[in-house]
Amino acid sequence: FTNQGENTLVGMYGVEAYYNEQLSGQPGYRYSETENVFGGQLPFSLSTRLQAQDGYSLQLTLDTEIQRIVEEAVQRSSEASGLVEGGVGIVMDPYTGEVLAMGQYPSFDPNVPAAGPGLFDPAVWDPAHDEEQMAYLQSALWRNRSISDSFEAGSTFKSLTTSMAFDEGL
Repeated sequence: FTNQGENTLVGMYGVEAYYNEQLSGQPGYRYSETENVFGGQLPFSLSTRLQAQDGYSLQLTLDTEIQRIVEEAVQRSSEASGLVEGGVGIVMDPYTGEVLAMGQYPSFDPNVPAAGPGLFDPAVWDPAHDEEQMAYLQSALWRNRSISDSFEAGSTFKSLTTSMAFDEGL
């Protein structure tokens, strides 16, 4: 997600933060000799100008429908299992490796990133004035555990082993 900077959006977390420099582009400028009284450019003086350059675009492979399903399934299974730290779900295209969905619970609304998660009483949620709550946002909710955390190899390879067994008709 991003946050408003001085004159532009600044990537705070995720792909926006990682590619912030490429996405931001370069501002332009114009220097001119001006006249003191009216502030206009002096006649016969040349301006120095550098045209602004747009940033690059980045296209993700996420599918919004699959994303919604993953987020709901991870939330349901985390709550039903009573998982203290919640859960994580990733859906990838097995032929291309494209990430179609990635979700975790507990999570946050990127439109209101500091809003209280469902685990906390909204009446006492105020991360702007509570360092523990801000630390929780940064270390637990805003951290994309699918990317930043490690997983036991056995957990991730069970699906591969099962797929190979099905493929071989075993």
